Amino acid sequence: MIESLRVRSPSRRDFERYIRNLQRSKHRILVEGMRGKSSLVEILTWLLERRGAAVAGKITGLTPEVIYRGRKIPIDRGEDEKKFFLDHENVLFMANYPADIYVVENQAIKRATMRLVRRIYRPDIIVIPNVRYEHMEGLGDTPEQLTEAFLLGLDGVDLIIFSDPNPVNRKLFEELIERRRVESDVHIINVPEELSWIPAIERFFISRELLGRLGMEPLTEKEVEDLAGSLLIDLIPHSARDFLWYDASKANDPESTQLILNFILKNGLNEDRPVYVLACLRGDRIDRSRAFLDMFGRLRYDPRVERVWVTGKYLRPVLNTLGMKGSKLSHDFGEVIEVIERVRRDGGFLFLMVNGVCDFMDGIRRFLEAEEAESLRRREESILSHRRIRLIKEMITLSLMSTTRPRILA
Repeated sequence: MIESLRVRSPSRRDFERYIRNLQRSKHRILVEGMRGKSSLVEILTWLLERRGAAVAGKITGLTPEVIYRGRKIPIDRGEDEKKFFLDHENVLFMANYPADIYVVENQAIKRATMRLVRRIYRPDIIVIPNVRYEHMEGLGDTPEQLTEAFLLGLDGVDLIIFSDPNPVNRKLFEELIERRRVESDVHIINVPEELSWIPAIERFFISRELLGRLGMEPLTEKEVEDLAGSLLIDLIPHSARDFLWYDASKANDPESTQLILNFILKNGLNEDRPVYVLACLRGDRIDRSRAFLDMFGRLRYDPRVERVWVTGKYLRPVLNTLGMKGSKLSHDFGEVIEVIERVRRDGGFLFLMVNGVCDFMDGIRRFLEAEEAESLRRREESILSHRRIRLIKEMITLSLMSTTRPRILA
């Protein structure tokens, strides 16, 4: 087994191994959608391995990795990690890691590349945890076109599991399934309303459904509790000297970002500190910035929010939306230090949002991480013992353990 998977042009032998492993595998599961794909691949791989399956998982993004036999193996894309070949990387992954079940994140953000990844893996199961209105420049100009992109090229797909907690998104997906006469077995999960406000809650219901469809042992209560604890820890703000901060900038879409902020504030995870927002807007993601205008409007009139700093491109429409509550911030790191000192003096809560993939935000994260003053483990233990957080864990566990087992996939 190789220590890292280096992306290169596959050899003839690579292609032979790829075809052999493809033909021998029992299931090929593609995780698609917009948010939480990497986390879901990790969870499904972990759960399947615990049930004795030979599994190979692959996650993408800024830190691409193979998950195999309990190990995480880095994917080396070369000096420029943002430039890589989809076909090379995925063929080499399947060639080098034989498995009965493959669980793979579809990293494609355009219709053509999405179909390419599907042709490489020939999935029999597609999992879509959510649809968020992001990457519209590559997948479609409207919510309908974007959602429809996930229903193209379904040859050989036996099962589609869709679980967006947003009822509007579910309704649109149902209409498109009917209109396009999709022949695959489609299971749309209705997340209980009392849990739909919890970020990434859909991953629990997908896991339960998939295990049942594969005829495997259902989720145990201990697994649900462990997964719930892990999810809630991810939603805990970090502690720096005299203030708290949370990085929601990798969420990238307004619906997910608002859900995270609402969860933190509703459950008092910001310790009722005044809220300060820092938003980075990228020039190559104008559609994304435009999509956040409604959220900026809500921040303007939210009495808990003291100030919103914005930096990057598309600033005028955003600042107009924010009114007196908005301030322009340059990429001068001296100005950033002044912002952080302002939050520190007020003992506030700093919320990062919109774009996380840029050198500017990387620098802010490094600075804030260096500022962490107290033990994260001690803070996690304190938060997880919080009465509201204990109740949320109990709600998730009761909901997952009290429902009927899914029908086994033929």
